[in-house]
Amino acid sequence: MADARPPGYDDEPSLGSRPGDSRWGTVGLLFANLALGLLMAWVGAPLLVPDDPAALIAFGAVDPPRIWAGEIWRLWSACFVHVGVVHLGLNLWVLWQVGRAYERLVGAARVVLVYLVSGVFGFALSIALLPGLTAGASGSIFGLTGALLAVAVLTRQQRLGRFLVSALLPFVLATFALGVLAPGLVNNVAHFGGLLMGFVLGYGLCAGERSFLGLDDAAERAAAEATVTRAERVLGTAALAGAVVVFAGVTLYALQPRLSPRFHAVMGLRAAHDASVARTEVERAEARRLARVHLDDAERLGGADAATLALASRVAALDGDEERARTRMGKAVRSWIASAGDRKRALDAATTELALLQPDVEMPYADGFTVRALCDAALDDEGRKAAGPEVKNSCAWLLLRAREPVVRDAARALPLAREAWDESGRERPEIVHTYAVALADNGAAAEGLALLELLSVSGRGAMLGPGLLERERARLGRLADEQARATVGRAATADGRPLATTDTQDDADAGAARAGEAGAIDADAGDAGTTVPSNAGVPVGAGGAADVHVDEQTR
Repeated sequence: MADARPPGYDDEPSLGSRPGDSRWGTVGLLFANLALGLLMAWVGAPLLVPDDPAALIAFGAVDPPRIWAGEIWRLWSACFVHVGVVHLGLNLWVLWQVGRAYERLVGAARVVLVYLVSGVFGFALSIALLPGLTAGASGSIFGLTGALLAVAVLTRQQRLGRFLVSALLPFVLATFALGVLAPGLVNNVAHFGGLLMGFVLGYGLCAGERSFLGLDDAAERAAAEATVTRAERVLGTAALAGAVVVFAGVTLYALQPRLSPRFHAVMGLRAAHDASVARTEVERAEARRLARVHLDDAERLGGADAATLALASRVAALDGDEERARTRMGKAVRSWIASAGDRKRALDAATTELALLQPDVEMPYADGFTVRALCDAALDDEGRKAAGPEVKNSCAWLLLRAREPVVRDAARALPLAREAWDESGRERPEIVHTYAVALADNGAAAEGLALLELLSVSGRGAMLGPGLLERERARLGRLADEQARATVGRAATADGRPLATTDTQDDADAGAARAGEAGAIDADAGDAGTTVPSNAGVPVGAGGAADVHVDEQTR
């Protein structure tokens, strides 16, 4: 019996070309990823050290609370957002390899379709099972990989199928292994979701045809199509229908994951914040009721985890039970410390897990009430000695610049900022800046301006961000003039009697004296640490083709 397979059907593997198809799919996706990466770099997002969650959020990373609040577009935009130049470069390289191979088989349109659908599904599954700030093209890349594996299944009797399996399987296994070894850096859930959706969708798109073999001869194409069975066609139709149903179900659940205790903790904290800033008693009562409902659901689903304890603390504060509020927040912070190792990492973990970040250069915290409660718990009598300058600086900045006026307390911020300044060696630009602002807000703008002048001389002021040091020097200069005129006016109305010096002014004078000490800020001193324009950052790692979780590092 004559062999029904076309000539060369079992010869060397070929990723032939479909007549008339261009290569715009992969190239277009590469350009979109690269363009967004360059735009992020142009506006100041860190390149080598990906430590700015505000930039990631601003450019469309997956931030579950914002998606829960209605920003569904993040599921698509996050497929093009990357956490640093290494993450971007490695993903572009893998996308070029995998995307080009799949496009040669099925054409540009299907490449773009699989890329977007797989990426969205991977992020949706991640939100449903492992909610956290994440971004990257690797869920989409795993989708293209899954689609290629589907082609391998359809051509498993040919060399093409065996070639695809041998080429792709080591990459898949190695990346998943990296995710197991570094779970905080690599989002294996998004990878698995992208791979699964890509395989099912790819199988459904290619089952029942063999056009992807790129055969030019009509007789060869007819012979190849003759190898397609009825069962394969039925299974392909079922795969497409299943992909639609699973995609819709998982995505809709991710938008409101009511079985997730973190969903209820985050949404409950938002309701508690709304209650704290409500303008009418009716609005306040409704927000308090909603916060209690979310607390009940979070406790039912998650027990006494740290996020639920934080929500319980805020609800107690709304009820006026300050002792219970302090106790619950203290337990929450101790839980984060136990898992993170120290107070700085605990505060980073808390602000990330509770979705307290916002893309705002002036104030990176979205909920000043909750962050202040976290600071109070982290800087209790015992914790204040153990807390490093970063925690004190972050909490001082919150007390100075919280968007909620009732949270601000310049008098409390000054000693924290002074301790952070002393403990950090008086050199770190973001900490010097905080102390200078604290001095200015406590009536000692001239002393704060002196610190900024020394920072400018040292050459490290640019690390605060483009033009920020110059703007702050001008602002504190104007404030110093106003305070000087006010002092003269008070002296004139005191009938020549000397004015009493306040404790706050004593602190400011002491700070000015220390600022003038030799070596306070040496222009030749080495950098004490990388800073970011928003005075808040997030250290993350990036691997090849890896969606990256982001852990917030406070100001």
